[in-house]
This record gives sequence, C-alpha cells and structure tokens, in this order.
Amino acid sequence: MNSKKRNNFILLGVLVFLIVSFFVYKSIFKSPDKVENIEIVFNGNTSEFLSLISANSEEWNGKVIQLNGTISAIEQQGILLDNSTFCQFKDNTLLTKLQKDQTISVKGIVIGYDDLLNELKLNQCIIPNK
Repeated sequence: MNSKKRNNFILLGVLVFLIVSFFVYKSIFKSPDKVENIEIVFNGNTSEFLSLISANSEEWNGKVIQLNGTISAIEQQGILLDNSTFCQFKDNTLLTKLQKDQTISVKGIVIGYDDLLNELKLNQCIIPNK
C-alpha cells in the first residue's frame, strides 16, 4: 500500500509540473499585441508631439501614438513626416502607394527620440482606417 501512495504522489507531482510548464510556456511565447489593436495614447500632429516628447522622451518609449503629417521623404525602410518623424512600416509594400508631400495619418510605436537631431522614430507603423 505504501508504494501505491508513493506512485500516486509521483504521478500527481508530474501532472502538476506539466500543467505549470504549459502555462509558463504560453506566457513566455505569447505573440505580441498587434499595433492595430492597441489603444493610442496620443493623437495629433507631429509638431505637437515633438514638443511633448522633447520634455521627457523616456516616458513615451513603447507607447502607441497616431500622428498626422506631410511626407517629406520616402526611403526603403519607411517615410519621414514633416522632416522630423521617421516611420518604419510593418508592410513595406505600402510605401509604393505613398507620395512625397502627401498628408497622411500614421499609427505606430515610439521607439526613440534623438534630441540632438530632433527626430522621433516610430516602429510597426500602419495607416489606420478612418
């Protein structure tokens, strides 16, 4: 009888270990939220946001914002809005549909601000549906 209890205890321990391992695996390897589904914390034009971020850039890192601006340059990796905001898109095929001097709205994640060049960098950008 003692060995039967011991076997049941070992079986229960293995079962608990497998259940805990499954949930740890799911939490570690969960896919990140899509930028489309994340709520924006700022919506405005590039000059308004640059004045906000220049005061405290660290608090904005990783936040999702939506900016309105005019395309001043189109590059292989993304676009430059109002000569101050570089937007790297999730889908680079979208760049072929954009034109210089076009006014657009862009939603993306703030990944940095260079105060020396006064340039904001956004990642995973999309053009939101209205």
